[in-house]
Amino acid sequence: MLDHCDIYIGYAQVAAPGEITSAADRRLTRTDISTLGEAMDRFLTQLVVAELSLRDRLTVAHNRFYSRLRDERGDVPGWVLVVLMTTGLVTAIWTIAAPRLTTILKNSLDAMNGIR
Repeated sequence: MLDHCDIYIGYAQVAAPGEITSAADRRLTRTDISTLGEAMDRFLTQLVVAELSLRDRLTVAHNRFYSRLRDERGDVPGWVLVVLMTTGLVTAIWTIAAPRLTTILKNSLDAMNGIR
């Protein structure tokens, strides 16, 4: 049975604080590989759990959004009231101000004609 694997990793040895010597190769042992494998398994498990949690939250948010969107019927009587009130106000103001606005417009156009 093998007690090592022919996989090598490179690392740098530190000779003194702040000083790095040449890179050396270190042989991975079977224990190192099994430890790395277990760590990778834990990491992948956490990654899958995080992805499933994110998908679940997105699905819930999506369903809430579209259920609210489908339930929104709008305030049709309110819109009709706003349109009618605006039309009434414009008509009332126009009726009262029409003679004065006509005079202002006529004076402005006459003044422009006098410039020629």
